[in-house]
Amino acid sequence: PFEAQCRIVSGAGFAGQYYVAPGAGNWNSFSGRLDVAESNIRLAARSGRAHGARGLLLTAWGDNGHHQPWLTLYPALILASAATHGQSLTRLELAERIDALCFPAARPGHGAALCALGAIDRLLPQPAPPRSYLHSAFFADETELETKLRPLAAPVDLSRCEEALQAIPTEGLDPEIALAVRLNRAGLQRALGRSPEEERQALIEDFATQWRRHCREGGLTWSMARMHLNSAVKNKRIL
Repeated sequence: PFEAQCRIVSGAGFAGQYYVAPGAGNWNSFSGRLDVAESNIRLAARSGRAHGARGLLLTAWGDNGHHQPWLTLYPALILASAATHGQSLTRLELAERIDALCFPAARPGHGAALCALGAIDRLLPQPAPPRSYLHSAFFADETELETKLRPLAAPVDLSRCEEALQAIPTEGLDPEIALAVRLNRAGLQRALGRSPEEERQALIEDFATQWRRHCREGGLTWSMARMHLNSAVKNKRIL
């Protein structure tokens, strides 16, 4: 409730001394909840400007192992930058800015692919906010799949999601975009009752490669362990 909270903080004498801190909406997801992030950022920025916030701090979290590919942060970063200046962007404008600012030396298409990825999670119900269906399916055991997840999504919803994933181009783009698509597909396959372990192992190896492009080693072992089915260390943090 940014509007109410900003009004209270400002009225208590802290105008110019606080930040609004909306979320990027990409944790517990493989592709990000772009519609959630957009509305959250827009509301925070508008309320902050109206009630004397000093600035905006975009937050992103690594719940349960930080399995969201790094690049899923870019759309929210661009949206937050625009919102602090009172701007709103169409999806086309957002995609173009991502290409220009985040991939200036690469071929166009990264922004469009990331925006398409950001729309995947809204095609299926959230088991619990903020948690995407496909992310949850990837990590769920058979009991959770059967009793909690499969009853939530109709076959037509899963089919529509599969078509949307197939429509996202990956050839010639950053390999992390392809990883995001593959992770979502793996979650979808589990929801459909198919989960070849050799495919999961290849995904884990690719995940580690992409992790090391952006992040330190700390946390990687634990994060990878959680991706193995029936891992003895799946829910134990390795320090």
